[in-house]
Amino acid sequence: QDKIARHISTTRLEKAFSRLRLHDRRFPVMNLAGASLDDEKLSELGRLLRKNTVVKSLLLAGNPAITPAGLDALMDSLDSDNPLSPLVHLDADWKRFGDKVKRRIRVWTLRVVGHAVASNSSRAERIDLSGAGYTDQELRSLFEELQHNHTVTSLDLSNNNLTDQTLRPLATLIPRHKTLARLVLRGSGVSSLLHVEID
Repeated sequence: QDKIARHISTTRLEKAFSRLRLHDRRFPVMNLAGASLDDEKLSELGRLLRKNTVVKSLLLAGNPAITPAGLDALMDSLDSDNPLSPLVHLDADWKRFGDKVKRRIRVWTLRVVGHAVASNSSRAERIDLSGAGYTDQELRSLFEELQHNHTVTSLDLSNNNLTDQTLRPLATLIPRHKTLARLVLRGSGVSSLLHVEID
């Protein structure tokens, strides 16, 4: 059975990598969760992502063979300058990795999401910043960019460390925003009073 499982994982990875090489637009979400990825395959993925024009979301959870060093190497690839890359969401088993790697991913995410929002890119339609522990200070510039944006339709800020002081301007923006229809604040430290104002 292990042999069959390895074969299925290998085939799944080969298909995913092939779609990425071919810039197949039918697959904006690359779901490699539980795909038996290790650092070597992650490095290969990183090389392919340097030329990515398709994948918006990359799911890597459930791959216990990935090490912090492997994920750090992937971030090196993602930090390479590819202005055509639509990638704005990266999901993995963050609790397994050290603070250095988690911090790097948080900074990368805010940079690419902020650029997408500022440029009114279609890759910023649905923004998921949930569960990352972002603070008011980290998200302030993103909220300012949202005031001039007309592409974001959904913003998930659940399970972050936010306060009413920073979110109040966002709450007043919602009725005036042309496209923002969904804002999720569950578990973000926001008072029930502000929840009522947003609802």
